[in-house]
Amino acid sequence: MLLVEFQPSGFGKGSYLNIAASWLWYPDSDSQFDYVRRASGLVPFQSLEQFQPEAERLTKLAAAEAAKLDKKFTSLEDIANHLREQTKDPRLSQNPWTLYHAAIVAALTEDRKFSLKCFSDLANQKAQTDWHKKMQDEAAVLAKLVPESERFRTAILANIAETRARLRLPPLSDRFC
Repeated sequence: MLLVEFQPSGFGKGSYLNIAASWLWYPDSDSQFDYVRRASGLVPFQSLEQFQPEAERLTKLAAAEAAKLDKKFTSLEDIANHLREQTKDPRLSQNPWTLYHAAIVAALTEDRKFSLKCFSDLANQKAQTDWHKKMQDEAAVLAKLVPESERFRTAILANIAETRARLRLPPLSDRFC
């Protein structure tokens, strides 16, 4: 799912523009930015006359950036390649979200060995928070399904359907099925 966020500044009046994607396959996430890029620095608000054309410019930029992101992730393989690259980064390779998402998309694209490695790396982390432990528990269940492609895929589609329903989104399209 593509997300466009006009983010207010915590330091003054104005807006940033963030473009994001959410994979929706983590069952307890309401609106998570799984991939996010800041498309514009702060556009300050000084007056309505000054800000209105800037807001229109940001809106056009949001549409263009969302279209670029839609082209960046046209398939599960595109997402898998992106996440595999992230796991090569020493900092990102320790991020539980990176490992979780990389494991799932690797399994969905039939790269079971890499999927199991990512699930294992995630399981071996010392969970410091409740959400991290909950993620590890969910990952442990999914890791057992990796050898059975159809059961794994069914579990992920169920997670996506649950998340979409909770967010009041329409049912999943066939785009990534």
